[in-house]
Amino acid sequence: MGLWRLTISVLTIISLLNAGLIPHIKTRMAEAFGQNDNRKFCMYSSTGLLIGFIVVLIGPLAALLGSLVNWVDLMKVTEPIAQKETLPLIIVIVICAFTQVGTSFIPTIYDARMQVSKPRIYELIGSVVGFLMLLVGIHFRVNLPWLAALIAAPGIILRLTMLLELFVADCTLIWPQLSVVRRIIRELFYPGLLAMGIQGGSIVLSVAPNFLVVRLHSLSEVTQFSICYQLASLPLIAIAAVVPVFWPAFTISWRTGQHKEVGRWLLLICCGTAALSLLFAISLGIIGPWAVRLWTHKTINPAGPLLLLLGIFVIIQGVLYWLSTFMWSLSELWIQLVTQSAAATILIISGFLLGRRFGLYGIAVAMIIAIAVGALVPMCRRVWKLVTGRVKPSSEIYGGKGTPYGQVSTAQLDI
Repeated sequence: MGLWRLTISVLTIISLLNAGLIPHIKTRMAEAFGQNDNRKFCMYSSTGLLIGFIVVLIGPLAALLGSLVNWVDLMKVTEPIAQKETLPLIIVIVICAFTQVGTSFIPTIYDARMQVSKPRIYELIGSVVGFLMLLVGIHFRVNLPWLAALIAAPGIILRLTMLLELFVADCTLIWPQLSVVRRIIRELFYPGLLAMGIQGGSIVLSVAPNFLVVRLHSLSEVTQFSICYQLASLPLIAIAAVVPVFWPAFTISWRTGQHKEVGRWLLLICCGTAALSLLFAISLGIIGPWAVRLWTHKTINPAGPLLLLLGIFVIIQGVLYWLSTFMWSLSELWIQLVTQSAAATILIISGFLLGRRFGLYGIAVAMIIAIAVGALVPMCRRVWKLVTGRVKPSSEIYGGKGTPYGQVSTAQLDI
């Protein structure tokens, strides 16, 4: 379990591949949909799918290069069985991860057209089938590489099914218009660099805790920490399933001048998220240890305070999910780049100092300090200024006439 969680954490860097362009393409699609401009929508959707296809093709090459790294020593794997499975697991997860990242743009086309139910249903089916495949794999005692493939396959297949449905409905949505691809990439290059910086900070925040645990302690401690965090992060799973729906809704509402309404709804959502997450965190601190012992057949026996600390981290993270989604919908990137970088730096420094002295508790406290001081406070301040009209979004300042970062018009793209 520790090897599994650590491997997935380390390989989240793969998400950088589409972080630079895909989010901005999604925002452009939402704007085009709000303007009833189907040709512009197809232009961006087909470009996003082309980028995704390239990412999928890179997967096998990345797996080959990854096989040259001494992962056993890097992750301090000492158990003989785990040492044997480490490299095959890395190769399988790399290929699956590249495929998942490359196909992740498919559901965003539905979201940008406000057809939000189908992707959610397909993702739910993929998760359920993947979980059943996990149970089958455990029953037949397959090794970790096969287990990783069995879990990932259903979701990938269902996304390809959605792609086929798009092709049948309107092939222009997915057929790339090569004459404009280069111009779109050039248009989004600058915000794309900022987005990659933001995603890089997010990756550090995701990878650093497990990596600090394994370097300061052991792989078995990674297992305990990961299981506790998985239980604590259940609210984040629910939030992550909903926020894609609000991204295009925020974009469309803001572009139509409903600034105060967007701010009011964002405040209500954040307060509701914080309140429900607080109740969950308190419950987690009380009954969480029992739930973990039951889940792991008494293999892991965590303390309630650790689960409570992770629950507090999830409260802050849940609010940040909503604030970040709002920022992305406006192409408001500089503040996110600064906050993610600050939070990542604080986590590494405080995590090393506190983790060395206080173990898992210290790392959990470092996680809370990092996102509260580095991200939550400045993000709240920026959002408040935006919705009250004290400042304008950076996209409007630099782009002019509300077009993010100098977005070219449809006519300029020879449509």
